[in-house]
Amino acid sequence: MKVLGLDSSSSVLALGIIEDNQVRADVKVKLEGNLSEVLVDVFNQALKDLNLKVVDLQALAYSVGPGSFTGLRVGLSFVKGLSFSTGIPIVAVPTLDALASQVNLANTLVVPIIDAKKKLVYSALYTNQNGSIQKISEYMLLPLNKMVEKIPADALFILLEDENFRLTWNKLTDEKNILAKVIPLSPSGVAVAKLGLEKFRKQQVADLSNLEPLYISPVAFKTKKDA
Repeated sequence: MKVLGLDSSSSVLALGIIEDNQVRADVKVKLEGNLSEVLVDVFNQALKDLNLKVVDLQALAYSVGPGSFTGLRVGLSFVKGLSFSTGIPIVAVPTLDALASQVNLANTLVVPIIDAKKKLVYSALYTNQNGSIQKISEYMLLPLNKMVEKIPADALFILLEDENFRLTWNKLTDEKNILAKVIPLSPSGVAVAKLGLEKFRKQQVADLSNLEPLYISPVAFKTKKDA
């Protein structure tokens, strides 16, 4: 089964194609210029390189956010267009889930962080159980300093690669003496495709009539264990 994975939520366009558990394509492009044009070009080239047609894909996994408003809108319009024209189902994959899934360390608290600008971040808490990532909190939008104060020191932070945000992070963690490990990562179309395949096999496909980017409102910090 061939699945497309696409992430346009940040300054890096990530596209992956998997066939069952085999990676067939893994492309990352730093976005410069018109996203719509770059997206079409990257997609068409990936299919050409693999000698595939659009109809050879069985599912379209899209990273629905949170992230760049423009990037999410453009990317979602693209996959919706593919789905409408071919009938291929879309599987919605939250961006934070895809980031967390790139870390495969047992018994680890994983905290992916996406810069939401204006000194806010998107985040959630995950643990690795039986080889798979499990979300143990709500998706959050909150000030960076408030979030790091509430996370245990042994957590493993994942930062969406952004040089300006990394400088802000380093300054804050130095001031707060935060010693948690940090792994800088960029979005992965392959990670999105793999989660999309899992959801597709569970028949968790999106309804095109109400499929929208994942928007998160500021919330109080609370894990499922606290609820």
